[in-house]
Amino acid sequence: TVVFLIFVAPYMSRKVTPAIMVVSCILPVFCAAMLLLTSCRDPGILPRQEPDEEWLQGRKPRARDVMVNGHRVTVRYNDTCHFFQPPRAHHCSVNDNCIERFDHHCPWVGTTIGKRNYRTFL
Repeated sequence: TVVFLIFVAPYMSRKVTPAIMVVSCILPVFCAAMLLLTSCRDPGILPRQEPDEEWLQGRKPRARDVMVNGHRVTVRYNDTCHFFQPPRAHHCSVNDNCIERFDHHCPWVGTTIGKRNYRTFL
């Protein structure tokens, strides 16, 4: 960005349009601000629960079917967090939490991308 602003943007703003200089200054600041917001925002961590007696005795089913808007959906039991995960929720192996609407763990941002920080990630 600095090399572009020093060498290319002045020439292009004189020859093409001055808007190139404005956009080339605003765009990197906007991208850095969005990445900062994404990394600081909660991705949608679902709180853990204590294991119940049924799980401790080994009688808890691994999955069960529930009706969501008239459609049958299979939900899985998470042994680490001790609850049946909602649809599209997954356990992130990097930060060891269940994330609602899990997308992926981004190493560039340093956090998991989920329901609550997906908009600022885009």
